Formats: sequence, C-alpha cells, structure tokens
Amino acid sequence: MEYLVCLIIVCVVIFLVKKISSLREEYTEEKNNFSDTSSFAVKTSGNEYPVTTNIVLSALQALGCQPEFKEDNTLVVSYQGETFQFDFGEAPSRYTRIWDPC
Repeated sequence: MEYLVCLIIVCVVIFLVKKISSLREEYTEEKNNFSDTSSFAVKTSGNEYPVTTNIVLSALQALGCQPEFKEDNTLVVSYQGETFQFDFGEAPSRYTRIWDPC
C-alpha cells in the first residue's frame, strides 16, 4: 500500500513539473512575441520613425484618422471634431505627450 501511495505521489509530481515547464515555455514565447517590435516598423518617405511613433500612427490609422506631421515634429490629428497634437520627445524616446491646442 505504501508503494502505491509513493507511486501516485511521484506521478503527480512528474505531471506538475511537466505542466509548469510547458507553461513557462508558453510564457517565454509570448514574452518574446510581445517584445518583437518589428511589426510596428512603418516607413514614411524612407525614414523609419521610433517605435512609439509607429504604434500611435498604426492606432490612429486603424481609427480612420489621417495624421499629419508638422514642421516641429509634432503629429496633428482630428478625431470626432477635436484636434489633437502628439509630441514624441527626442528620438529614441518612448515619451509621448498628447494635448488639445484649442
């Protein structure tokens, strides 16, 4: 009887170790896919913008907006009757400031 209990415990431990290992692999794979920012690479006029700018451009275009860059490197977009400006800071900054100039 003791051998049967030990065998069951060993089987449960082996199952849990395998399950934890597979979950850890899935987590690592998802983390690697999330950190891959190459899908955000948007080229405009041959210049590649920083990743933050690409994410904002993709999101605005998905909303049907037509963003435009001004001379001072701010992005201007109109959405639902309001005009917004995006300031991305110095490249390669991840900082973004959004404001309504009106």
